[in-house]
Parts: sequence; C-alpha cells; structure tokens
Amino acid sequence: MRMKIYCGIDVGTSKVLTIIGGMDDGGLRVLGVGVYPSFGIKKGVIVDIERARESIRESVKRAERTSGLRVGKAFVSVSGRHVYSFNSKGLITIPEDGKKPIGKSDIKRVLDSARDFPLPPDREVLHTITRKYILDGQSGVDAPLGLHGFKLEAETHIVTVSSSPLHNLRKGLKGVEIEGFILSSIAASEAVLKEEEKEGGVAVVDIGAGVCDIAVYRDGSVLHTSVLPLRGENLTKDLSTELGISFELAEDMKKMGNVLGGREGEIEVREGVKAPREEVDSILRARAEEFLRFIYAELSKPPVCMDLPHGIVFTGGSSKLPGFLKLAEDMLSLSLIHISEPTRLGMISYAVFC
Repeated sequence: MRMKIYCGIDVGTSKVLTIIGGMDDGGLRVLGVGVYPSFGIKKGVIVDIERARESIRESVKRAERTSGLRVGKAFVSVSGRHVYSFNSKGLITIPEDGKKPIGKSDIKRVLDSARDFPLPPDREVLHTITRKYILDGQSGVDAPLGLHGFKLEAETHIVTVSSSPLHNLRKGLKGVEIEGFILSSIAASEAVLKEEEKEGGVAVVDIGAGVCDIAVYRDGSVLHTSVLPLRGENLTKDLSTELGISFELAEDMKKMGNVLGGREGEIEVREGVKAPREEVDSILRARAEEFLRFIYAELSKPPVCMDLPHGIVFTGGSSKLPGFLKLAEDMLSLSLIHISEPTRLGMISYAVFC
C-alpha cells in the first residue's frame, strides 16, 4: 500500500502548528512538525492578513523541512467567537409505503431536511454531524441504508460560522489548498478522547491563548459545541498589569505560580524581578476561578445539564497551571477530571478520520 499523506494546520492565537502525517499498512505516523509564533491573529481569528500569512507560511516551511515533503493541501482548524452551533432534526417519509429499502438518496433527503433552516447571508454551515437515526420511532439506528420503514428521522449537530473570518482564513492560507475545515474542539476531541468516553458522556474543554473551545459527546457522537470568551493569555496580562512587569516576564512567572496558593517566599524570574508567591498565586487563582465559573455555567445549560458520567478532559496551556486540576474538581463538583495533552499523532488523526 502506497503511503497516503495528510496535513493538518492549527491556526491559533499564540502559535501556528503544522503537522504532516502518513498512513499505510503500518498505520498512521507523524512525518513532520512545524511550529511558529502567531502574528496578526487575535481571539482565534485573523486581524492582519499579511502577518498571519507569514506565520502560516513559516509554520508550513518548518513542517516541510522536517518531513522532506511539500504541503499541497491541508485540513485547517477553525475557532473564534463567530462559531455558533445547535442541534437540528430532519424527517422524511419513504416512498412506496416502505416497500422499497432506504437508499442513499433517502439519507441525503433526511439530512437535507435537518439543514432546512433560514441562515443569514453572512453565515455558512461548517459541519452537519449526524448524531443518530430514528426509523418508525425506533431509536438507535446507526446505519439505515438498506433497511425498510415508513418514516426516517435524523438528529444532527449543526456548526455554523461567520463567512468573513472563514474568508480571511482562506486568504491567510494562500498557496495551500484547503482540503477541509474542522472545528477546533472536534479536532481536540479526536486527539484526546477514547471511544468509551464519547459513548458514556464526556466534555472536552480546550483553554487556548485566545478562546476556550468546548465539545460534549454522548452516545458516541457530538451533542454540543461552543466557544467561550476565555483567553489563557489574560492570566499573563493580569500578572503583567498587577506586578508592573513585561508580558514576557509575566509569562515566565505564570509558569511558577500555583492557583491553590498557600505558599510563602518569592518568585524570581530574573535578577531584580521578583514577587511574593502569595500575590502571584492570588492573581492567577482569581482568573482561574472566573474561567471555571464560565465553564460550569455553559455545561449546566441544556442539552448538557452537567450529565457527564466520564467527566471533563481539559487541554490547552492554561489547564496545565499547577493546582488547576484540583481547583476544577472543587468548583465543578466532579471527580472524573483530568488534563490531556493532544498527541501529535492525535492531531493528524482528526484530519484522517473526521
């Protein structure tokens, strides 16, 4: 079997990550990785085309250098506050009173029915994810093709985005053919979740530098997705403002903090640049608590209602803050909480399997 090459590009607020992978009889493996700081990108969207394009170009070049391959086309992640998702149902009747088996055209019709809703001219559908089919009132039908019935329903999860940010992202990726866009939270889920977690009910919360992406799975498929205005870089900005130090030094100090507090002494990030541990921890805790209150409120709303038997999987840089896991367990009243780092292989897998 000839190796099939895949590429995924994650255009984030703090960095652009390009990963090249190959799949053959031996499975899937990473061939090249390119990471470059993001410029011209804020809160998950491009605000300066030329600077963003340069960041993407450099990230792609680094991946090409390490792999020895050229990136011709890629799957690209999408995030930002312009993302809006909801669940929708479709319903059709089967011709000939159910005597004829359900065909591909019937499945297309029921999915088209689920997508039959008014959409503002400045928005477009990014994903139509089939959650489950219902045949003649019988739920739990995974593959209706070839079955007989009178009435076919489809429950779907629809992800829509604003057209302008997507158009700007396309322009920023000049020179790379876009094989497909993928919502960031779904990409993260493919990288960190197990199938049994998706089946039983679990949330992925990815706290990035510019936004917080959430995806909730139940019965093996996506139940809910959202993007919250929680910015990991605000932790650094808080320290920079409160302590009167540069953003770069505040970033170093953040990594030495602990949101649980209760520590004595000082943190020194450079000669003459130091602060009491108690003060640093207090600043970080205040912002971390705000994050967790937002997350709790989002997961408490329908259709999730905090029904998460497999708990929450946190990912993203801010979730790695010392003490964050324990604070999340206390504030969210859940014991099944853990932090997972998306593997590079997992990041490629979303391009292959989504």
